[in-house]
Amino acid sequence: MKLDQLDKKILFHFDFNTRGSLTKLAKKCNVSKQTLSYRIAQLEKNNVISGYYTDINVSKLGISIYLVYLKFLYFDKETEEKLVQQLSNKFQVGVLASLEGKWDFCIGIWAKNPVEYEKIYNSAIEGFEPLIRNQSIMIETKFNYSKPKVLLNEENFEKVTMDQPFEEYSLDNINKKILEELSKNSRESLVEISQKLSLTPNAIKERIKKLKRDNIILSHRVEINYHKLGFSHYRIFLHLENFSNHEENKLTHFLNSLSEITSVTKTIGYCSLEIRGYFENVENVYKVMNIIRKEFPKKIKEHETIIYRKFHSTLNYFPFE
Repeated sequence: MKLDQLDKKILFHFDFNTRGSLTKLAKKCNVSKQTLSYRIAQLEKNNVISGYYTDINVSKLGISIYLVYLKFLYFDKETEEKLVQQLSNKFQVGVLASLEGKWDFCIGIWAKNPVEYEKIYNSAIEGFEPLIRNQSIMIETKFNYSKPKVLLNEENFEKVTMDQPFEEYSLDNINKKILEELSKNSRESLVEISQKLSLTPNAIKERIKKLKRDNIILSHRVEINYHKLGFSHYRIFLHLENFSNHEENKLTHFLNSLSEITSVTKTIGYCSLEIRGYFENVENVYKVMNIIRKEFPKKIKEHETIIYRKFHSTLNYFPFE
């Protein structure tokens, strides 16, 4: 599906702020509010917008995100469907994705420590153990997301960053419920949330404001169906050699400047950095890697690429009961 310039502009400016004023967004896009609302509805209808979610700084809640990459002895459609059905019912699982390449499937698990992670993982894959040929685990320690520059490469330095906490933030039950609702649908109205929690819309509004001030809620995102637009979602795993913190920060800044790259994640485990980007073909991936290697010669020991073929549900950054 081809988007015109207005649709691209809407997606670009809507991302990070899906709960913001549509009137302000319309002005930014130089259209009427009615036109904007119609265009958003069409993008939803055509599955260009596949959902809305909220980026939540779970590291400040004392929680780590474990990404588990699995390779199966065989991974046919029936196995995939059974696995997705089983995992969809599991709390603390926020990512389910089918892959192409070295790995077949990715599970994102939210846990406070390795013991809790192991318990969730064992429960999640129960019954599938004999089919697993290999697995790898990486723990996200810091990530940052950029605007969808591949759609509209405007000069924009806005980004979302999740980092390790200085202290563990305590949530009461009402704030937990608010985060649960917003993580599933960042555009859910104050009235809808207030009805579920038996509070006034204004009380909900003030709590959301405080969660933003306290850096728990980072942004409200659009989940864009890039496959529908002719892009493939690539993950590039970088294995770095003799990299100082200064050099790593310089590399991260450089990667964020590339239009194809939407996020850079620092990890523990499988690789040094995980890059997420959207490319029209594999040749463009090679071009970007050549640019990176030229900019940082003899520093990248090796890299691997995989394709995220399908996300099986909207991303959930607060997958708790």
